[in-house]
Amino acid sequence: MQRSLNNLIAILRLFLFPLSVIYYLIIKSRNLLYDSGIIKQATFRTPIISVGNITTGGTGKTPFVMFLTEYFIKKGKKVGVISRGYKSYTNELIIAHDGENVTANVKQTGDELGMIIKRFSDFKELFFAIAYFNRVEAISKMEAMFAPDIILLDDAFQNRKIKKTVDIVLVNKESETYLDKLLLPAGNLREPKSALRRTDIVLKNFKFSKNSGSKDFSFNYVNEGFYDIKSQKINNYSEIKAITVSGIADNRSFINTVNNSGIDIVKSFTFTDHFDYREGDIMQLMAAWSENMVFITTEKDFIKLREFKLFFDKCPVYYLRIDINMNIYNINELFIKKNIL
Repeated sequence: MQRSLNNLIAILRLFLFPLSVIYYLIIKSRNLLYDSGIIKQATFRTPIISVGNITTGGTGKTPFVMFLTEYFIKKGKKVGVISRGYKSYTNELIIAHDGENVTANVKQTGDELGMIIKRFSDFKELFFAIAYFNRVEAISKMEAMFAPDIILLDDAFQNRKIKKTVDIVLVNKESETYLDKLLLPAGNLREPKSALRRTDIVLKNFKFSKNSGSKDFSFNYVNEGFYDIKSQKINNYSEIKAITVSGIADNRSFINTVNNSGIDIVKSFTFTDHFDYREGDIMQLMAAWSENMVFITTEKDFIKLREFKLFFDKCPVYYLRIDINMNIYNINELFIKKNIL
């Protein structure tokens, strides 16, 4: 039923093609102004790495920012992460992690940055985070307050105001459709494919499919298991009956991953990407639960769901932790070439 509805929506979007032509002209004109130097870009002393995409939907930007954060921290680098704080409840610049403590909640940071902070909050004096829609001001604040060695921008390929040291673009190779070849609003493209010429590297995300090749420009996800709020891990998947809860761009991929783990899914609640859970939603979830079940959700949703104390007090809630698997040869060579390493 849901798949049929999605197919119908996809077909109806084709009627918006005339608006895509107008959008194309606007984007091409904007890029021309930047490429010709008529509009100047802000420059900074700190190397800036942007992780972005060229389509809407889940291409794995935030997991890849987490991968790079860990990559640089292991090399002893001080890493500053900046997110626009999508769906946060404030328009103010938020210092979310000051190198010592978490200084903001998920409603202030947005779920994506909240997920990154959860993973790296214990790395004292090596990890810093700011949420703000104005990336230029956020970078200036990051440099002034923390002087990081590297600044990572989550979802900033379309932000031309900043001169970046490295532009990384991720593309979803697991479930490409014809909509990924058309510009918004008829399709999913945020820019024409020609915009990829300004990237430093394009990486193919195969998600939970196997990565093809050892030195190609691709990566895939690794299921690292299911964890609760106390970092306790589920050990015997075959004995688990679960209710899945997800509000991400690709709910189907998440559900398939849980199912392929051997866990028995008895019911799935799916919501739109960046879904803002309310008390009524939590009551609906709890009404579907019985004592022989657990809830399994995504790490991004877990960040928001844990704000509901009653839910976690009464029900066992676990999240799927994923990590990135890739051969880092090409990206390592790129960082050396750009004098980042």
